[in-house]
Amino acid sequence: MIARGIGAALVLASVLLYEPGAVTVLQRLLLPLLFGVGAALVLRNVLAVAATGAVLAALHADLAGDWISAAAYPLIGTACAAVAAVILGRRYRNYVRATRADRAAARAARQERSGP
Repeated sequence: MIARGIGAALVLASVLLYEPGAVTVLQRLLLPLLFGVGAALVLRNVLAVAATGAVLAALHADLAGDWISAAAYPLIGTACAAVAAVILGRRYRNYVRATRADRAAARAARQERSGP
């Protein structure tokens, strides 16, 4: 519960301090990152925050722009996409493993009922 409160405070502070169109590193990079950390603490769903971060970073990336748009946003987007891919890959492997175990149990039950 304390983590959610801290996350809500980070989100609120980020929203109140954010100025669209600002050029400082704090406004363009640090506050959005704090917002993402706060959202992760509030939602407790890293996959949702990572997927959203990847999409937003991709939308704001500009390879011909300054260092934040040309380097920081693509790096953040790549990291978020990698986190999302790892989480989805683990979920998929667990699903396949559980499906195989269910099929093996059903097969054993059928063989046991049919008898030798």
